[in-house]
Amino acid sequence: WYQRRVRDRQYDIRDKRRPILEKTWEELPILSLVANNTNCYMGNGKGDIGRIDIRNPKEIHKFKGAVGSVRSLALHAKEPYLASVGLDRHLRVHNLVTREVEHKFYLKNKLNCVVFTGEAVKEKVEDDEDIWDQLEETGGKRRKVDDE
Repeated sequence: WYQRRVRDRQYDIRDKRRPILEKTWEELPILSLVANNTNCYMGNGKGDIGRIDIRNPKEIHKFKGAVGSVRSLALHAKEPYLASVGLDRHLRVHNLVTREVEHKFYLKNKLNCVVFTGEAVKEKVEDDEDIWDQLEETGGKRRKVDDE
């Protein structure tokens, strides 16, 4: 086990081969990385999840809640949510506006990947009357139960 300083380097290939911007974050290697237009979200082997502004080389916020190594991060396409999974077997959904953990689920396996799907969740709601209407009548005689 060794520790090394992790650097995020941005290059402009039109200018030179040297990095135009170099950022460092924590001491442990970055294991998961996801970015949108202005922010970059990173997770490391210690369980830290941080948000860094791409335009300005400083850490904006560190999310709390993760315990083990963060293996994967995912951003929702439309809603302000960040999902994270790791070796602690928890799926956490962070709200990017309030910066709090919205949902936390324990899953039985060690997880390596998380993905948001674009499909809407369809809830099937049935009334009790609909269930009774679907049952068939047997036509048999009812038995009388003796209470003793």
